Amino acid sequence: MKNSFGVILGGVLVAVCASSAPAQVLTMAPEASVRIINHYTSAVRVFVFDHEDRRFPLGTVETGDFQQMVISSEWVEAGVVQVKVYPKGGPRGLAGSGAEDGVKSSKITLAPGDVIDFWLEPELGESMVRLTRR
Repeated sequence: MKNSFGVILGGVLVAVCASSAPAQVLTMAPEASVRIINHYTSAVRVFVFDHEDRRFPLGTVETGDFQQMVISSEWVEAGVVQVKVYPKGGPRGLAGSGAEDGVKSSKITLAPGDVIDFWLEPELGESMVRLTRR
């Protein structure tokens, strides 16, 4: 009995080792992110601007909502970027009454894992922007 058990166990081990594919390591692209807490009186649109000041949308955050948005690895690797948040409204996504400037980060070079936080207040001029380096 001991002999047949050893043979069966040996056969199982050989079969498992022979059929096991090499382990694949998945690497994630180096990304950064933007977190928005919106206490402003309307929804806001979030954009990233490249070094040539071209605007690309990241998304919309409703009043009283929190969202985290990804800045893709292409942006992280491209160099200097700026994130701007504008009140939603009008044909260009900008509201009137002086809110055209919105809230913006500095022009920065991001590293993988960096996070830009926007804490939007009912008065946009009192909002806070913070960069956390990882």
